[in-house]
Amino acid sequence: MEKDEIVSIANQLYDECLCAASYFSIIEQYRKIKNRYIDEINMSPAFYEHAFSALQKACFMELAKLYESSNSKVNSIGRLLKISEENISVFPEYKEVEINENGRTVKQKRKYRHELSALEKVFYKSEVESQINFTKVLSEVFAKKDDIVKDEDVPIIIELTFSEYIKLFQKVYSSLSKERKCVRIQRNKLYAHNDIELIENEEILHQKNGILYKDIKKLIDFGFDVTIAIIGVLTGINKARSYSNINDLEHTLRFVKIGIESQNG
Repeated sequence: MEKDEIVSIANQLYDECLCAASYFSIIEQYRKIKNRYIDEINMSPAFYEHAFSALQKACFMELAKLYESSNSKVNSIGRLLKISEENISVFPEYKEVEINENGRTVKQKRKYRHELSALEKVFYKSEVESQINFTKVLSEVFAKKDDIVKDEDVPIIIELTFSEYIKLFQKVYSSLSKERKCVRIQRNKLYAHNDIELIENEEILHQKNGILYKDIKKLIDFGFDVTIAIIGVLTGINKARSYSNINDLEHTLRFVKIGIESQNG
């Protein structure tokens, strides 16, 4: 497969991931602020109730598309990883950097620097432990008491060739098998079809194949990790993970609050 075709697939999946992330962001905003703006939301209760429900369904549909079986011909995160592995020669194994050496610009090939996500840290336990311990030593010497960094907040940086990058992504993909399966089942039985199991017992279906908000966040973050890395390596373009104005729901409700207060005198 040619480079441009891989980039096209990655861009398509990135756009789907951005949609899912946008829906999820608005859902999370609503959940966090709804109790502070009860009166404002009750000005249009049907709108907010149906909008929230529609956003949940849309988020699930986008995630289910992203995580279709990698064996299908539909573009998905799994298929993108499979294609990348099969066409690894398309990707630069090392990052080319320019350095100044005795007044001359020299090009060198170096491994890609990568900050491990929470999902990836389990595959580099010794490296994680080493860097956390080193950071603790520095903190004890230089940081103030209130500035001590928590273990989970220590950025863990490793260096990888691109083929190692893909292998790491495949490990994380495999570790998310339960979440991927649950999303597809929920999509198929709850949102896309009037499944007989849903009609007979929706509660049991949720219990058997339930997925938490934190699981949805994992899937979205991993989708971004894969697509942004592949697009970046092949094009040099660093994609954003959200729209700049996506956190504007509370801003809107504040104006509703001002309107209610002015109306009540």
